[in-house]
Amino acid sequence: MKRTNKYEELAAYMPLNHIIDALDDDDTGVADPGAWALVKAEAQNRLEAAAGSVATLGLLDTGAVAYAERLFIMEILYTRRGFDIDKNPFTKRAAEAEKNLRNLADKADAGEAEGAAVMVGKKARMAGAERLVM
Repeated sequence: MKRTNKYEELAAYMPLNHIIDALDDDDTGVADPGAWALVKAEAQNRLEAAAGSVATLGLLDTGAVAYAERLFIMEILYTRRGFDIDKNPFTKRAAEAEKNLRNLADKADAGEAEGAAVMVGKKARMAGAERLVM
């Protein structure tokens, strides 16, 4: 699964006219690019928060990240349409995806820490002065 770039890619989750309604802040019947940018930015913020850092996010399974991003976006779109949290069909799934990302991030961080410890424990190989190029 790839990351979501266009709101039209979400039509399997919500009818396109409802997505446009959620993104139409000035009541023109057209999705506002600024609103879409805000939704995407908020989803990205939540991804980074779940991972703990941008660096750790880059280490996570891309499919899990892309799926979580879609759920976060859909939760935001439903909220923008006026659904309460308890009536938003994506709130529970988004929370589960966030928890999954946190677990993956913890494992990635633990693996990174183990790798660092192994590197510290190895003897360094030094070239003799005669092999140095100046």
